[in-house]
Amino acid sequence: MKMPSADVEDLRKELATLGQDHLLKFWSRLTSEQKSQLVADIQSVDFNDLATAFKETVTNRENNQKLDLLLEPIPEEIHEGLSRCTPKQLQEYQNIGK
Repeated sequence: MKMPSADVEDLRKELATLGQDHLLKFWSRLTSEQKSQLVADIQSVDFNDLATAFKETVTNRENNQKLDLLLEPIPEEIHEGLSRCTPKQLQEYQNIGK
């Protein structure tokens, strides 16, 4: 199935407005079947939804980095380590967990 060149140009313009025109970079090297598959693949993507998800991810990452700056290690006196516990302390913790 051959795609009319006007349709390809419309697709190219639409992709350019979305900053995705690189998707057609190798268009001239594709077979008709590959072109049809590529068009179907492109049309199956909601680029606006994808852009929104990307922006949210970047925003969340920036917010998480700000939160990371607020994190501090918990004081030694309020946590135990397995290697620092006596057998009696380990047994007490196991009993609490039951």
